[in-house]
Amino acid sequence: MFTPPKEGMPSMIDRALRMRREEQARQVVLAWAVLNVSLAGMIYTEMSGKLLSRYYNITYWPIWYIELVLASLFSLNALFDFWKYFKYTMAPSTIAVSPEQHHLLGLRNTSIQASPPQKPEKKEAPAPAQSSPLQGQSVLSFSPSRTASSSPKFSPSCVPGYSPTLSSPSPTNSLYRDTYRYRSIAQLYLKLCPESVSPSHSPTFWNYNRSVGDYAQSLRKFLYQPACRSQAPSAHKDETDLGSKQAAEEVWARITTSRPVLDRIDGWTAKLRNWISDTILVPLVKEIDSVNSLLRRMGCPELQIGEASISSLKQAAVTKASSIPTLNSIVQYLDITPNQEYLVDRIKELAHSGCMSSFRWNGGGDLKNRKWDTDLPTDCAILMHVFCTYLDSRLPPHPKYPDGKTFTSQHFSHTPDKPDVTKENLFCIHQSSTTPPHYQLIYQGHVYSLPKGRNNLFHTILMFLYVIKTKESGMLGRVNLGLSGVNILWIFED
Repeated sequence: MFTPPKEGMPSMIDRALRMRREEQARQVVLAWAVLNVSLAGMIYTEMSGKLLSRYYNITYWPIWYIELVLASLFSLNALFDFWKYFKYTMAPSTIAVSPEQHHLLGLRNTSIQASPPQKPEKKEAPAPAQSSPLQGQSVLSFSPSRTASSSPKFSPSCVPGYSPTLSSPSPTNSLYRDTYRYRSIAQLYLKLCPESVSPSHSPTFWNYNRSVGDYAQSLRKFLYQPACRSQAPSAHKDETDLGSKQAAEEVWARITTSRPVLDRIDGWTAKLRNWISDTILVPLVKEIDSVNSLLRRMGCPELQIGEASISSLKQAAVTKASSIPTLNSIVQYLDITPNQEYLVDRIKELAHSGCMSSFRWNGGGDLKNRKWDTDLPTDCAILMHVFCTYLDSRLPPHPKYPDGKTFTSQHFSHTPDKPDVTKENLFCIHQSSTTPPHYQLIYQGHVYSLPKGRNNLFHTILMFLYVIKTKESGMLGRVNLGLSGVNILWIFED
């Protein structure tokens, strides 16, 4: 095995890689030097002959200054490339290797000092110092074979004052293993990070192809290093998660006895989040932007959605119904809080975050460096409101609900109102708590309360839709929630 290199002394592989890099760079910089000289000569010729100014009949002095700058730039680059070429040619790096090492490293015959192979001498390993076994070692000094005590499950580096005794194979075998590992990691790195080897990352002004050796420092971090075991999770947290899962199973068992249902909850939740985002939030944001643009063209910049009050928007929806018919439907989605600026900004953030990744069930987002507070609606409240408003628009009007909120009036209630559980035909989602938000399902005189937390809203909506699919034949009143109607029940399909 290689011995750890002394501080400031590069290892044999590093020197070999630097030599290969210099060999490749020497050919490239010479080509760039010739090209730069050619371009500079062409520009100097044009400057002396004034060809462009005569051909296009334009003022010569501006063109002359531009050409002077370009010619100077090409000349400086040519000088820099010639300097690098002579540096690599006249003072190349040297390295002393054995014939076998010369073959393994893939070096040419130039600047290589041959050294006779040395027989390995048996030496007793010195007593390990009271430090971590990884401290001060080269990343290439680790061998694939290690003792059992260095397994990832129990890392010796976690035990203070302990250093394992590593095996010491012959130098040739160690060199072969380390070189093979280095090349394998290099190939993997170049596959995973193709953008890092693009010409735009070249250290010089004129880019040239770079070898694997240029990424030696970057590749070191991909080598395996044993790490300490993380602390065991809190027993209290495990008990809480287990209790929530068991509680959810008990609630779902009252609705269905199908065991696969409980195993698909996570997948259904992801589909529901996608459906709300793609079907409600994204189209709503597009319509808001479209109406705002139309209002500006009509000369009503004071009525911008997200800036004007909800009362002003309601009045504008009545007075401008003929020119902006969609404004009234948008207002229904926004009628949840007087702080319209926060509401519109939060809806846009949820719509643009991809599967609502910025969702916070018991809070919200920040607006202009102001943290969320309880005077603003939670994300759960916003999503529940837009969900109900969307279904209001899909259900037919009912004479008992002239405001058009057919679904909200029949199938949603929130505290401090308390639904009459004794009614057998009552089927609704009830918000029993505002801060933190908690939702329950009421169906046929029974209350189904799923565990509290970030998924309570989605799981309650899922149970509501699952009851419609399995017990109501997919019908919500006279509206089909399946493929021929609202098309939301697809989330339960495999």
